[in-house]
Amino acid sequence: MKRSVLVGITAAAAVFGGAAGTAGAEASAPAVTVGVRMVSGQQLPGIDLGPLQVDLKVTANADCRRGCDLVVRAPDSTADRVVDSRKFAPGTTQRYTVRTHLDMHDDFYSYVRLIQHTASGNRELFATAPRSSLAAEPDNGSVGTTYAGDWRRELDLAATQTMILRSRQPGSAVTMRAWSAGRTAYGVIAETGPSAGVLGIYADGALVTKVDLRSSIVTKRKVVATLPPTSATQQLRLVNLTPANRTARTVSFDGLAMLDGETTMARATTARATAAREVWGPIHLQVLNQQLGSAAPTQQVRMRASATLSGCVPDCSLKYGDKVIASASGAGTRTLSGTLAPAFSHKDPARVTLYRGSHYLGFAYVAPSLWSPDAVTYSYGWTPSSRAGTMLGKAAVSATPGTGWTSRTAFVDARAKRTVAVVTERGPGMGVMAVYKDGRLVNTIDLRSATRHQRVVVASVELENDSRVTVANVTPSGRADRTVLFDSLIDIGYDED
Repeated sequence: MKRSVLVGITAAAAVFGGAAGTAGAEASAPAVTVGVRMVSGQQLPGIDLGPLQVDLKVTANADCRRGCDLVVRAPDSTADRVVDSRKFAPGTTQRYTVRTHLDMHDDFYSYVRLIQHTASGNRELFATAPRSSLAAEPDNGSVGTTYAGDWRRELDLAATQTMILRSRQPGSAVTMRAWSAGRTAYGVIAETGPSAGVLGIYADGALVTKVDLRSSIVTKRKVVATLPPTSATQQLRLVNLTPANRTARTVSFDGLAMLDGETTMARATTARATAAREVWGPIHLQVLNQQLGSAAPTQQVRMRASATLSGCVPDCSLKYGDKVIASASGAGTRTLSGTLAPAFSHKDPARVTLYRGSHYLGFAYVAPSLWSPDAVTYSYGWTPSSRAGTMLGKAAVSATPGTGWTSRTAFVDARAKRTVAVVTERGPGMGVMAVYKDGRLVNTIDLRSATRHQRVVVASVELENDSRVTVANVTPSGRADRTVLFDSLIDIGYDED
């Protein structure tokens, strides 16, 4: 009996001793790093922002006998995505690589963490906050950019920004200063295909790599080369290095994918963004086709606000300020629609609000602003200049089919949305305009008419945060009347102030 008790005590001591040893190992200081590297050769899946493939390079000497998870959290998300789980004992350094993606997003950071499972719960062994973003090909004259040779910006609806820089002349160069002063890796985005030439990539005057872009098929939005992370690069230079005797000599530049390696916390969510009344409602806004007056500050903009709800019991209402502009009641699907006409002066109510009974469902901004034709990015073939009778005394004109302009604005609040409307001119000699949202056709408008009408709204496009609007001259090639004019852009958007 005594021997049995002694054996039991000895066995219990062994169990608890093992548990204590495990807990001690789990609690000991691990040696863990996770490097984030951009994958060269990848094709970006669509225009503007989206997933960027990266390799997460893990070096770990830690107790992962209960398991360690490598997790990624996207910007504006509260959920972790587990990209790798494995078990290993401490004492030997483990090195492994996990390929996954980070979401490219303006001014926000992803979180990459290695989580250890322990007897007492989860423990964070390592955390970093890389930022992956997309820099457009440089606007003419901005960010210290200079051009030599025949580089020109061309409309290409499949390019990352619906615009792309191309050169067909060997020796042509585009030089720009680096976008970031931090420790940043760059991925040069270009187009490959049968007619492509050789692109040289330089950092601070030194050749980093030469890339032959020629391939059997056309591939858009491809990361053709990566520059390793550095905080020293001050200048990037791209040169058409195609041999003079080669017929396939077109090189392109479609932007930079950037991976900021700084361990930096993401932007804090403001109290205003989480306030109870800062709820974006399911409200749609459309600027109606109209001819605007010439006095822009006092000019009213006629628009329609609408919302579709499932069930309006006891009732639903859409309000502009304190005025009810639409209401409905009853079970089933109900659509509310009303018109309003706020002015550019911003003296009118700035919001429409949606209610079910007394329950607040959300809002949409309706304060219009006017964008000058200087505020967008043009391909070749467009000439901004002074023009009498326009909203702001300026206009951009194109008589070249296949050319266009584009614009995208992102906001701090990813829930924000905006509606934009294109102001143009109708009349004799005018051509055909096409309007695109994120590279997809929204509307085609023939601007030719017997009499001249300035300051006319011809298209309204509802954009989500980060969406892009592009306008093109799509006049048929055999038509003599081919002039397309851009007067201004009405922005019914999100005012962050």
